Amino acid sequence: MDIQSIWPGAFSKGDSVNDNAVVEYYFIMDGGRYPFDQVSRRLGFYQYDTPQDSWYFGLWVNPETLRIVSYVEGDITVMEAHDRASYDALLNDWDALNRKMNPRRPGGVDNIDGKYYDKLPEGVDV
Repeated sequence: MDIQSIWPGAFSKGDSVNDNAVVEYYFIMDGGRYPFDQVSRRLGFYQYDTPQDSWYFGLWVNPETLRIVSYVEGDITVMEAHDRASYDALLNDWDALNRKMNPRRPGGVDNIDGKYYDKLPEGVDV
């Protein structure tokens, strides 16, 4: 994914590998979530609603590429899960965090076209 084409001026802060994903880190000054909102559907991403959604925070998930993109106050993180089980684990971590932030409105995938669950590879249980 070419983050600089979505957020011109973003620069790489490096990458890492953990138990669940390959993770790329970026930063942009004076950014916002809206550039990714504008292209996310075309790239196969679904918004993941959270209690924190605002111009300074957004989370998107792609059930086909097993990628999760977050934007938090200029920090952009792209996580590509190693496999279906890792994707499920990453989403479960986000679910747990959302329930802590607001138990009455935990969030979840905005399945606006009704196809998110059809696109999940077999074995993913979210």
